[in-house]
Amino acid sequence: MAKNENRYKASDGAATAKAIVLDERERQLQREIKELKEANEILQGALAFFVKGWKK
Repeated sequence: MAKNENRYKASDGAATAKAIVLDERERQLQREIKELKEANEILQGALAFFVKGWKK
């Protein structure tokens, strides 16, 4: 029975480590999404500015 218990403990540890890595990856992706949205807003504003100036 002790071998099985150790196997489950090791499995739980690996699952926890994987969850931590996935959580960090998710946070990183959320930061990247935020940065891309901000860049998109800036570029859309610049485009609108230049299009408005071009139409005059």
